[in-house]
Amino acid sequence: RYIGSDKLIATIIPIAILANFVYAPISVLLAAWAKDVVKAGAQGYGLLESSFLVGNLAGTLAASTLATRWRRGRMMPWCIVMMGLPLIGFAAAPNLYADVGMLAVAGFTNGIINIVLLTTFQQRVPNHLMGRFFGTLGALFMVATPLGIAIGGILGDLLPLSVLFTAMGLLTAGIGVAMFRIPVITELE
Repeated sequence: RYIGSDKLIATIIPIAILANFVYAPISVLLAAWAKDVVKAGAQGYGLLESSFLVGNLAGTLAASTLATRWRRGRMMPWCIVMMGLPLIGFAAAPNLYADVGMLAVAGFTNGIINIVLLTTFQQRVPNHLMGRFFGTLGALFMVATPLGIAIGGILGDLLPLSVLFTAMGLLTAGIGVAMFRIPVITELE
């Protein structure tokens, strides 16, 4: 009931779940990308996976500094757009080292958006509902993310990887662009 009663949270949660669903297949598609497209094998796969995580850590650390300069209502949509755009570049110019850089950018913005969302939730949700709120949120993500991974794996067998990465990037960036049209988000300080 609380989630439905807070307009901002009721708006952000479906968007965050959709973004995670769209982005989730990256975890299964990177192995095939490293092996079949950039011909980098296990070492290349390790570089690709770790670059996203290193970027994510850097974004997490930078989030508090950036939050003092930008409003959360502008930062959230921009970060989601900037998570999607590197995937488009990734698909357009397959090169291991360029891909590592693009995934680091995507990870950086992902780290920022995660901190911004968690901070927003913690500031808005009453203390006595915090455990149930995050439990519900975790359950929703536990359904959406594996479902995205499963669908991504199936599509990976049916479509070229470059098409899938481009589609994931366009959809993710599109979610961010759509967020710019939602006043309850853009008005967030």
